[in-house]
Amino acid sequence: MDVKLATYTTFRDRIQNLMLCGGVRPYEGKFHLCRIIAFYGIFMLVTLVGKISLICVANIKNILMVTQSVSLIFSLSTLFLKIIVCMVYREDMLMLEKNLGGKFEKELKKEENRPILLERITVYTKLMYILALLLFPSLFIPTTLPILMAIKGNNYIYIYLGNYPFPVTGGSPLYW
Repeated sequence: MDVKLATYTTFRDRIQNLMLCGGVRPYEGKFHLCRIIAFYGIFMLVTLVGKISLICVANIKNILMVTQSVSLIFSLSTLFLKIIVCMVYREDMLMLEKNLGGKFEKELKKEENRPILLERITVYTKLMYILALLLFPSLFIPTTLPILMAIKGNNYIYIYLGNYPFPVTGGSPLYW
């Protein structure tokens, strides 16, 4: 049972760290790093949506580019809403974390409750690791592949919308 308890504490700490990196971890008091990350995320999302909207307007006759632009705008808008909702309901999130998390931790300290509470902890940890394994390539490939291609062949693959000050090759079927 101690193994499952250690698994739970590791899982809890990793989830809290991921929430901190995303700027949605509620903290009591004035923890400025969370707010800085959240405002930085909002600023970046608004900037990206604005620039992508301008690209969409400039290329209104290219239906492929407009479709890609609009899908990116919707994706970034959902991220924007997530950060805004977490900032607006920060006090409620603090209350829920304090009450529910505290009660769960209190019940977890009782030996007779541990088998019931930690019965399916491995399912949640496996899901977290699967999500991380699926998320890593989706973040790693679009950011490093163009850089590697630019270094290798002095040419940049046109994955992202925009105007580039260096030679650009049209998108391949892998990206379009």
